[in-house]
Amino acid sequence: MTYDQVVEILDFGPSVTKLIMGIGKKRTALPIDISAFSVQVSRFDSRIAVQDADKAGKKPAGKKGRSAAGLVAQGERKVSDAYVSDGKGNRADAGQFLTLELVSSPEDSLCSPINYDETRIIWIECKYTIITKKSIPGIPSFRADVLKKTYRPQIEIFNLSGKFSCKDKEYGKMNLRYADFKPAGAHKESNLPLIIWLHGWAEGGKNPSLPLAGNKACVFAAPEIQKIFGGAYVLVPQSPTFWMDAGRRSKKVAGDPQYGLGKNTSKYTRVLKALIDEYVEKNPGIDRKRIYVGGLSNGGFMTQVLILEYPDFFAAAIPVCSPALDSRISDEALNPVLKLPTWYVNAATDAVVPAVKHSLATYDRMIKLGAPNVYYSYLRDVRDLSGTWKNRDGSNYEYGGHCSWIYVYNNWIHEEIGGKDTRILEWLSAQKKK
Repeated sequence: MTYDQVVEILDFGPSVTKLIMGIGKKRTALPIDISAFSVQVSRFDSRIAVQDADKAGKKPAGKKGRSAAGLVAQGERKVSDAYVSDGKGNRADAGQFLTLELVSSPEDSLCSPINYDETRIIWIECKYTIITKKSIPGIPSFRADVLKKTYRPQIEIFNLSGKFSCKDKEYGKMNLRYADFKPAGAHKESNLPLIIWLHGWAEGGKNPSLPLAGNKACVFAAPEIQKIFGGAYVLVPQSPTFWMDAGRRSKKVAGDPQYGLGKNTSKYTRVLKALIDEYVEKNPGIDRKRIYVGGLSNGGFMTQVLILEYPDFFAAAIPVCSPALDSRISDEALNPVLKLPTWYVNAATDAVVPAVKHSLATYDRMIKLGAPNVYYSYLRDVRDLSGTWKNRDGSNYEYGGHCSWIYVYNNWIHEEIGGKDTRILEWLSAQKKK
């Protein structure tokens, strides 16, 4: 029997939150005992080769040693609810489908349809087996173990086919892919802002859905955020490698995530700006006085690089946990950026990018140099302020300190500005070039 799955992008990444099975004849809603189901999952990463041992216990080398994708993890998922639904898993008074809602947690890797190998994340194969352990009134017993379709509603509203190419004076032909969202009612005279969001270290490659899912950048198209901006275009470019790639040719440093930091440079700076220029040109409904740029970690670095290179282009910037070294930014380079509205974000518990020698130092210099509209949110730690996930002691779940972007996506960051408590996304929406 087949099943469909729903993938939801949560604060900690994508999670399989629903499994949907056809049950034949249309049935009215009825109470369903969730203990009647067993849900097992096995996760496989295609980058991990399986080695088949021979009779002597030795693993053959080369092509003969490669078979299916390697098993990452397996175990049981807990069911939190069960109900009659429509074909996409929406609860219904009557329907031909049964939906199981699954428990998700930032500490449970079994719920995730992506995997990180310390280099890059990819979508992986998750094989579910759903079995009825006891009879359920009105629903036949079944075993479902063949995936038919995956729904990713937060991603499906984006166009994922964006491609851009140009010839760079130093690196030759350069290619970027991107995801984008156009708000309902957008037209050539709509005069709506553009939000550009730049992904982190692990979301590079050739699949623009990954920057949307890996750290919830898709949220900028969500109704609650679109409402803040009165509708906004969203552009999420993807680097083939990572934004801090300085284009060095040496193989010895090609895998070092720090190697773009020496001079705060990137080989993608010019091609990324060219992509943005083309996108704005092709979408005349964008208000050229309200083009915002932001990004996290690796993307926070690229945000800092862009505003240093093109300080007069953007209306505002939000560099989040940016690893751009302050010691590599001269006063001469910083002066043109002073008038650009900028809001830096970092957490005191961030061991990956300590704020003191990065954005905090840059912010302090900007304030001393007289920047009139620059702010800094130095978070004590990074917790789930929604109260959805808890630590074992009952306190709000604490994420790693590098995950400060979660506060931006949820609009949890606020400061007193002009005597008024102001949240970061409302502040961003209000910025406009003169």
